[in-house]
Amino acid sequence: MTRELKSDRILREIAELNVELYKHQKRCKHKNATYTSHGDTGNWDRGDDCYWQTWKCPTCKKTWMVDV
Repeated sequence: MTRELKSDRILREIAELNVELYKHQKRCKHKNATYTSHGDTGNWDRGDDCYWQTWKCPTCKKTWMVDV
């Protein structure tokens, strides 16, 4: 029987915790989420201008971006 290396054990535990966090974030309703608005304007072609919001949920720590 081979012994698991400490680094392998840590990486396995991180992967398991990431799955647990993902499931927690998926169940969260994000009721306390806030956003900041951003934009990339002033481009030569106005069609290249873009706007987005960066959302953060303090409950589950999820962050995501939404184009507006």
